[in-house]
Amino acid sequence: MTSDSSGTWWAQGRRNACNHVRYGLSVIIVNTGQVIGTAVFHSINTMSASGTRWNTTNFTWVWSWTGVGFPEYATGGMFGCPGCLASTTSWTHPVFDEWRGTGYYDAPALATGAKINVSGGFWEITFGSSKYGTPPAVTFSLYTAQSRCDNAIGNRTPGCVFGNIAGLIGFSQGSYPDFVWHVYQAQLSGLPGRMSTGTYLKRLSNSTLVAANGSKACPSSIPRPTGMQCDEYPFRSTYQGASTGGGVARSFPWCKMPDPQRTGSTGWSRCFIPSSQNLGAGGVLGGFYSNERILDGDLFQIGYTS
Repeated sequence: MTSDSSGTWWAQGRRNACNHVRYGLSVIIVNTGQVIGTAVFHSINTMSASGTRWNTTNFTWVWSWTGVGFPEYATGGMFGCPGCLASTTSWTHPVFDEWRGTGYYDAPALATGAKINVSGGFWEITFGSSKYGTPPAVTFSLYTAQSRCDNAIGNRTPGCVFGNIAGLIGFSQGSYPDFVWHVYQAQLSGLPGRMSTGTYLKRLSNSTLVAANGSKACPSSIPRPTGMQCDEYPFRSTYQGASTGGGVARSFPWCKMPDPQRTGSTGWSRCFIPSSQNLGAGGVLGGFYSNERILDGDLFQIGYTS
């Protein structure tokens, strides 16, 4: 029996995930079709990333059984994707109907700039009994979630994440009040990227296009008040930026910009904010890109902290 819909992996973030799989076996006398035993197993699997290493655990229970279905033994092994190195560090039997395995797999060595879009592995669990007949054992494969590994971030060691899971960055209202107020108001006016809205920003890494976004959103022709810098949203380092995303400028009365207030999901907002806040928030954004391995085309959203 294959796993049911509960076998879908659930990502808690870009580096942690878990799933719950239900599967089972039937022991059948072949020439009569009589079922003389059944067993239903439940497994909970977890994954967490540390650099290019994925640590995994498997907790397996015999959830129910009839007749001769209960296994007399179980063995488990961890296997990595092609080119990955896998190791099972333990497989234990704490109680009569429960087993626990821990293991890991390492992504292969990555050259500078390299990226592996599909990296994964699987647990192979075998249940056996002298009462099962021939063959005396049944093996199930429980696959880990698919991850992405890369060596594409400057000044960072290679690492792995769930590349299909959107990132989430939080900006502090206490540290960057003017920046947060501008971004939040821009989002409320219809621009994408606010947490829990179903809209996202998409990372742009091409330096020429990033510069073009910045020049269009905050041209040098707009004079800066003393101690202030031009802040734009969506960020120039996203595909929704002023040049790559298109549309027209908008702003708010307190921003001291020459643009009217507008609404809609395209275009960009700009605002004068204190230079220290603009630089500080930009540093937070850059650290987020690096720490969460947000590569070109990756999606992310913005939230706020106190």
